[in-house]
Amino acid sequence: MKKNKFLLSFIFLTLFAASHLYSQAVPVILVKNESGKEVPLKMSELSITVKTVGNLAVTTMEMTFYNDLNRVLEGSFYFPLGEGQTVSRFALEVNGAMREGVVVEKDKGREVFETVVRKKIDPGLLEWTKGNNFKSRIYPIPSKGYKKLIIAYEQELKDKGKGFLYFLPLGFKDPIDQFSIKADVLKQDTSPIFENLKDFEGFRFKKWNENYTAEFSEKNYTADKPLSFLLPKTAAYQDVVIEKDPRTGKNYFYIHLNPEIIQTSKKIPKKIALFLDVSSSSEKRNQKKEIELLDRYFKKIGNFSLQLIFFSNQVNESAYFEIQNGDWNKLKEKLLKADFDGGTQLGALDFKNFPADEIIFLSDGISNFGSSEIRLSDTPVIAINSQSAAQHSYLKFISQKTGGVYLNLNEISLEEAEKLILFSPYSYLSFDCDSSAVSEVYPNMPTAVKTDFSVSGILKENQTEIKLNFGIPGNKMKTYSFKLDIKKTSDSGIIPRIWAQKKIEQLDMEYKKYEKDILRIGKDFSIVTRNTSLIVLDLLDDYVRFKIIPPEEEMKKQYYEIIGRQENEFKFRQKDKLDRLAGQFHEFIQWWNTEFSLNDPPQSEERMKKMSRMESEGEIGSEERSVSDSTKSMDMDNFSKEEEVKDESILGKKEDKKPEGGEEKGADGLITLQKWDPQTPYLEKLKKTTVKDIYPVYLELKKSYAESSAFFLDVSDFFLEKKQPETALRILSNIAEMELENPQLLRILAHRLAQLKYYRLSAFVFEEVLKMRPEEPQSYRDLALVYANSQLPQKAIDILYEALLKEWDSRFPNIEITMLHEMNQIIALNSNLKTDSIDKRLIQSLPVDIRVVLNWDADNTDMDLWVTDPNNEKCYYAHQLTYLGGKMSNDFTGGYGPEFFVLKKAKKGKYLIEINYYGNHQQTLAGTTTVQIELYLNYGRKNQIKKEITLRLKDQQEVIKAGEFEIKENSLK
Repeated sequence: MKKNKFLLSFIFLTLFAASHLYSQAVPVILVKNESGKEVPLKMSELSITVKTVGNLAVTTMEMTFYNDLNRVLEGSFYFPLGEGQTVSRFALEVNGAMREGVVVEKDKGREVFETVVRKKIDPGLLEWTKGNNFKSRIYPIPSKGYKKLIIAYEQELKDKGKGFLYFLPLGFKDPIDQFSIKADVLKQDTSPIFENLKDFEGFRFKKWNENYTAEFSEKNYTADKPLSFLLPKTAAYQDVVIEKDPRTGKNYFYIHLNPEIIQTSKKIPKKIALFLDVSSSSEKRNQKKEIELLDRYFKKIGNFSLQLIFFSNQVNESAYFEIQNGDWNKLKEKLLKADFDGGTQLGALDFKNFPADEIIFLSDGISNFGSSEIRLSDTPVIAINSQSAAQHSYLKFISQKTGGVYLNLNEISLEEAEKLILFSPYSYLSFDCDSSAVSEVYPNMPTAVKTDFSVSGILKENQTEIKLNFGIPGNKMKTYSFKLDIKKTSDSGIIPRIWAQKKIEQLDMEYKKYEKDILRIGKDFSIVTRNTSLIVLDLLDDYVRFKIIPPEEEMKKQYYEIIGRQENEFKFRQKDKLDRLAGQFHEFIQWWNTEFSLNDPPQSEERMKKMSRMESEGEIGSEERSVSDSTKSMDMDNFSKEEEVKDESILGKKEDKKPEGGEEKGADGLITLQKWDPQTPYLEKLKKTTVKDIYPVYLELKKSYAESSAFFLDVSDFFLEKKQPETALRILSNIAEMELENPQLLRILAHRLAQLKYYRLSAFVFEEVLKMRPEEPQSYRDLALVYANSQLPQKAIDILYEALLKEWDSRFPNIEITMLHEMNQIIALNSNLKTDSIDKRLIQSLPVDIRVVLNWDADNTDMDLWVTDPNNEKCYYAHQLTYLGGKMSNDFTGGYGPEFFVLKKAKKGKYLIEINYYGNHQQTLAGTTTVQIELYLNYGRKNQIKKEITLRLKDQQEVIKAGEFEIKENSLK
């Protein structure tokens, strides 16, 4: 009886501790409401099934969401997981039946999703974003209708000594119409222990053959309490499990053990470097828990010196402290008063510049701005993380690589963390075995052991023995032997995937080095990794078109039959593409070679009627056109590191007001570009604040505007005007923190960085966008142009030519002409470039007096560029060639642009640039759209001048004046 009471007390304490350790958020679909704010869809049904075998568990959630809006929506499904949990299944309802997801390359998954969505067909795409967060784009979510999906994940359960703990954090705040949960514990002698605190009344484990089962269901149930139960260890528990993979015929083994943890006191550090991540996302850390751990540690150390380093997008601040007798109150006060702001650039850290006996690194390890690799030193790193969304693999890597330890405070108690930080890291060191009998054992590098430990590998013989060695680096202290016998096999089907997950986990520590290997394993074992996704398609034609093997056997058979009949026509297609490109470029060259008159056009009766009709329909620029409140010349001194022109406008509804002008003179004549004061409440408040107080006031305002990219763009500009470029950059970098892997936000950020001449940072961001959106030619073009500005012209023309050879969707009409003109401009302005691989028909310098380019950040959005010349003739998508020879590119109705206007020989006089927000057909409810205008004079010549403006448009059917410029006699040569 005493023994049972002890066990129950132990279980209660274990479950109580677990509820405080785990902070995994709940799954949710977010959509934009009528005001553009992201709101969760109602979850109408949730069915959870849990299956455990030994210390391995599979959790499956079947969710049904309800769209109560009066329009079809596209939504984003978010599913955060804890450390060591891996998605194993994703399925969507298609035509009334559940269709399983297929693992594909991440960029391919995005490309296929975008293409299929445009056909109004049901696809689904599940991606692993930074940290252990999973995101799925869901379309369509029917108006006043339901969307059902299934997601499952696998994990190794934590050994709590008396048994294995299963913990499911349920934090749903709103009632669910129909909720149910079922747990199956397989091959278990003793009943699992569930602490029933009336949250799941009736959830009792009942024996069924060799298994235990428990069920619970309720209507209109608020599932806001965690589900926890302990699986007591029994005689039936196996330390070694072997399973055969029917696909490959290989035998995979899995060994689990509780090694004796031999504590060895480490050398007490006399000098510590403490790195504190103060990026915006770090505000979510559990500071209380971190402080308590440091308090215990510093009191044990007693006397030492410490250098405190604050970092976000760069190293922001450094301070020194002398700690006597463990009194670190001044340091603690400094930590608690830290301001969290900016993106995270781990590559800004060089540990070799901070000499110390030990490094304490407080961060989630997620780098989202610029370079992501820390330059490590030989100093041991104690990495401490208290957030559920974290880059666990990288934090493990920097600690294990340096002989330190990774402390995930979501997974271990303070008592466990204190032991790990005070003693030399007790680790799994190596294994010994017959290499002909065993292969590919993971992990196979020193790995810190906190409680229990497991390895997995491939068994090539019927029987053998393997020894696992433990100790501290350089000192083997304990060895455990295990017999591997092929006769003792299991049939759970989990072990091969566990092996694959362990291999991926180790390779992922050095992701860039092993990216291709991770991709291959993820596809082979249907595991979502950093570079793979799970996609669900509806039609067999789509599986065939994109070369994706479907999941169902019957569909798979049809797929192989069709693929087998298709011939490899790659060379023919490439030649055909080059011939088409050459033909299109020839037409552009013919335009360039045509001599157009610079005289006034003849005013024939027919022409005058046409112009009058266009003007009456509002199609010709005039004095009455609606523009913003003010048009000012650009102040070049407002921008550090900047000689080119950049501006930001936020425009709402039309206002019939004439611009107030300012002029800028130079070789380009007279230029007036849009300068707009948004007159937003936050800028008005900042303008009334003294310079020394503007940053604290900004931080306070940020609490209300943290979800607005416009806020960070505007305020960044404000700080630039106040001659605080480093603070302005930090504020701008917050856009990278707003949503993980959002290409629209990243494009806005990258364009702004390029405008401010932070070309290297811009290239980092555009490289990420290219990985996310390789199906869009703009991703190649944007990166190439930044490379050109970064003094990397060879990389620029190489990536442009790569894009030119690809087949693009019809929504990007003739974008090749834009890229051909830009590629030839780069070639003309840079010598000694290697162009041998480029088709000679595509190389010709075509300089022009005027080039205007319009880009925007939104997909499925139609913007139109209008340019009106001194003859008062407007060039736009419906009138693409003017009397002067002004030429407009094709109309981009599907999003992004670019649309461009070129004029080989400019007539003197004034030119007007306008933008027409024609409309959008996004399934997500649109907010503002950010647009960029680039104005080039003497384009493609050595004396080329470039000026840029950025605006934000909100209302469809809005026409705004972007700027005007005057060409004087002989000003362009």
